[in-house]
Amino acid sequence: MGRLLTLFVVGTIGLLLRFLIKGEFELDQLLLLFLFPVASVVILLIKNNQIKKDAQFQPNGDAYDIQTRMAERFSTSKKVATKGDTILGNYHRFHKKGWHKLLTNIMDSPGKFYINFEFNFPSRFKFVEVKEHAIIGNSKWEVYEDDRLTGTIETDYSVKNATNLKEKLILQYGEDTYIFHSFGVGSETKVEHDQLEVARGTRKKGAVYGLTVTEAYKDHESLLFAVFILFNYVFEQ
Repeated sequence: MGRLLTLFVVGTIGLLLRFLIKGEFELDQLLLLFLFPVASVVILLIKNNQIKKDAQFQPNGDAYDIQTRMAERFSTSKKVATKGDTILGNYHRFHKKGWHKLLTNIMDSPGKFYINFEFNFPSRFKFVEVKEHAIIGNSKWEVYEDDRLTGTIETDYSVKNATNLKEKLILQYGEDTYIFHSFGVGSETKVEHDQLEVARGTRKKGAVYGLTVTEAYKDHESLLFAVFILFNYVFEQ
């Protein structure tokens, strides 16, 4: 939507300059330009509907330990996480500065710029991006648990991963290292600790995502699910 409005503004300025400099005016081009804001309104209505559905997601008792619906990813509206038959908590994206949100919408890429999260599961986690301009290279976040710095998260865009079409995120939590990886859109996301698979996530029907954590790692399932959400945003799964 932001990109369409930007194109409308740029196109309008171009037509105005052409009229002022050359005295030429073409009505068909102006009418074509007005399709951009019309399309933006339609997209906005669809976006608001998805925001509402994300916020109203209800537990369904599915076998997955934790689930969420995240169809819309640009806004800072709260989304719901469920566990079994109950609502586990909520989470939302946030921006450090107002223009960060504007740039994210203009670039039309929810996973590439200025991703910060706050989770209430009920433990309170916050992921704060500390390497904000990683257009080339890896992105990095600090992990805060109840306002205490407890770890870091970093992408791994190595040549090896790129060659194998592998998407990888590394969580360093205290002395423990967790590896999140998948092989592209639609693939399952596996979580490993000490080369042992400890959780597996997938996109279910529609925009519903779920993560199952093995019994030995249940104490960390809320944090692992939070990183799983970040993973899907970053790699636009």
